[in-house]
Amino acid sequence: MPQEELERLIGRLRSERDWVSWDEAKVKQGVIEPVLRRLGWDPEDLHEVEPEYSVGTDRVDYALRIFGSPKVFLEAKKGQEELAQHEEQLLKYAFSQGVPLAGLTNGARWWMYLPTAGGTWDQRKFYSIDIFEQDLTEVCSKFFQFLSRQEVASGAAVTTA
Repeated sequence: MPQEELERLIGRLRSERDWVSWDEAKVKQGVIEPVLRRLGWDPEDLHEVEPEYSVGTDRVDYALRIFGSPKVFLEAKKGQEELAQHEEQLLKYAFSQGVPLAGLTNGARWWMYLPTAGGTWDQRKFYSIDIFEQDLTEVCSKFFQFLSRQEVASGAAVTTA
């Protein structure tokens, strides 16, 4: 069961906190990609989970794609990195490409955005997942609602957001 697998992973991340001091590459490999895998994405399929996706002359850490079209941009930071200073960059990337969902994460906190919605950049943040502070069931539920491959592919993730 995917929900149970994600709960086990989040439980392990909560108990083995040494990863919060990891650099960005280790957070990607040890936290982000395992979460994506449990949400139905295949990080080994570069047509589905494309790392270092080109946005003009810049790159976003991940483009989650459905039938070749990017539906979610994810920007990763090192374990204890403060996220606020990276919001505008991610949202500009996603907005310029018409990508409907974006996430900014250091592994522990996952800030979720609707980049193409109206308002200021800050008003486009619709949810924040904190794997240490929130209830385990809520964390897993929100991951599935906003980032599961099935919900993204059906458009339900954007509708729910």
